[in-house]
Amino acid sequence: MQLRRLAALVPALLLLAACGGHPRYSATPGGMAPGEVVERFLKAAADKQYGTMAELFGTTTGSILERDARPDAERRMYAIATVLEHERFALRDQLPVPGSALREMAITVALTHRGRTIDVPFTTVPGPGGRWFVEKVDLQAVTSQL
Repeated sequence: MQLRRLAALVPALLLLAACGGHPRYSATPGGMAPGEVVERFLKAAADKQYGTMAELFGTTTGSILERDARPDAERRMYAIATVLEHERFALRDQLPVPGSALREMAITVALTHRGRTIDVPFTTVPGPGGRWFVEKVDLQAVTSQL
């Protein structure tokens, strides 16, 4: 009798797990390469996936989620996403930061918003496990053009 109840309960539990209200975050923060992490960061910003953005934003020690509480990190990503609002983007240049012992990569992104294209500098850094993180975004490049 209990086996039947359990058998009837399993599909309902699976459905609840699949439809859970919490966003899912990747098991491995960061990206595989500098350009890839910037692309994923901007796509997450456009989709308002602030938790995903926080997984991709960090330093050589890893994602900011390893340092900051998730609600605080997501609030910061919300602010960044608001400034980086765009219809499309294209990666332009990807160059090593001169004199950087950390192997930082400077990436210029052409961000298009309301018909205007603005070059926005990003800095990426390698972190744990060979993963890359967005460390800096020059938000002033955007706000000074508004």
